[in-house]
Amino acid sequence: MLTSVGNKMSKQYINVFKQAEKHQEEKQMKLICYACENDEVPFLEYMEKYKLESTDYDFEVEQKVKHILHIKDALIYLLQHKGSYNISMTEQYKGREIGILKIQESEILVRIGFYTKVGEEIILLDAFDKPKK
Repeated sequence: MLTSVGNKMSKQYINVFKQAEKHQEEKQMKLICYACENDEVPFLEYMEKYKLESTDYDFEVEQKVKHILHIKDALIYLLQHKGSYNISMTEQYKGREIGILKIQESEILVRIGFYTKVGEEIILLDAFDKPKK
């Protein structure tokens, strides 16, 4: 609440800026990971290979961080486009409600992430590396 200060009385005002921010947050797409019945989370299992270990050499840490940030950028791009199947990095899987997110890592490697949309949620299903032919 915002309060005005005057000579005779004080009036309470609703903070319309906070209301607008809350509205924007509520209507934003959410990114979540699918969990199997045995509590395994395929997308997070894939990401485990980028876990920074105390035994990693500096160049390994740099490579892992580079890959993590590249994946993060791709997921932000996907969120900004509300999980569309028709943007430059995505395609629809065989006409189904499953999207394929292609993250070009190098000339010989593409990261593939599978996702679907349910309401205002983008659900990350799985990910793997695919050598480019």
